[in-house]
Amino acid sequence: MDSLEPLLDTFFQALGLEKTLEVTNKHFFGLLEFKKIFQVTNNTNMKAYYVYILKCADGTYYTGITSNLSQRIEEHCIGKYPESYTYKRRPLKLLFYAEFTNPSMAISLEKQIKKWSQAKKEALINSEYAQLPNLAKKHF
Repeated sequence: MDSLEPLLDTFFQALGLEKTLEVTNKHFFGLLEFKKIFQVTNNTNMKAYYVYILKCADGTYYTGITSNLSQRIEEHCIGKYPESYTYKRRPLKLLFYAEFTNPSMAISLEKQIKKWSQAKKEALINSEYAQLPNLAKKHF
């Protein structure tokens, strides 16, 4: 964890977030793989909100927000909403999620990530936090 701390500080600074951080590797009910969990919270008894990134079968990324991650991922995987972006792009793989207790912070991060390039999303997914500020710059 100590070796990750400077990179994680860069990540949260790039997003304009303060952090209390817990990083773990998990499997999601054995169904999907995740890379990391970032828990941004002041009180563990508060309701959680999740920003997540799915990789679609066509290679695109879908970024979403939910208060029930397991239910929402299941809905994506079974194709509950035929008009949704992910419906025709299954199977899906959960690559990243961040947990928040402040819904405004979660909504803000989701909106930010949706505007990012594929390269910047991949840097986030691959824990390459030091690259995030550089990927935000336009090169003319």
